[in-house]
Amino acid sequence: MRVFYTRHIFLPNQSAGVGQLRRSMIWQRKDDPSQTVPLMLQGDNSWQIVPELSPIPGDVILDKITMSSFESTFLNLALRDLQLKSFILAGIALEVGIEPTVRHGVDLNLIPVIASDACGSRDQVLKDRSLATLRQMGEVILSSVDEISFGMLPPKANV
Repeated sequence: MRVFYTRHIFLPNQSAGVGQLRRSMIWQRKDDPSQTVPLMLQGDNSWQIVPELSPIPGDVILDKITMSSFESTFLNLALRDLQLKSFILAGIALEVGIEPTVRHGVDLNLIPVIASDACGSRDQVLKDRSLATLRQMGEVILSSVDEISFGMLPPKANV
């Protein structure tokens, strides 16, 4: 299995554009971009991958400033070059980074599989809403880590 880690970063304010400053203002509940601070800068502790999930040789780490892991990264090219048709997602923020990546993956004609019990969210209401929306799409496969680990995915997932 190929493993691609993604890390969301914020650029320093003096290098951030309108979109990133606006996101910082919203997330930090500020009316003035000069009152914001970059939440996750490259090299900060918040940017590090937790030791329990440390990459091993052969794993790939992508830094991104967008919500979708496909936008402005080489992820799409790498998956296409590997001739992969589907990908499995797990992570911290279902409603923030995972859902946009899933939707973008569907637009790229890939089959996303979400390890739903390995996804975090700000709260259970947001998690339930994101999962319900993705389930409703019909193009996303929601499975547990155990189902993925033991190859028990639904037949339509084994494409």
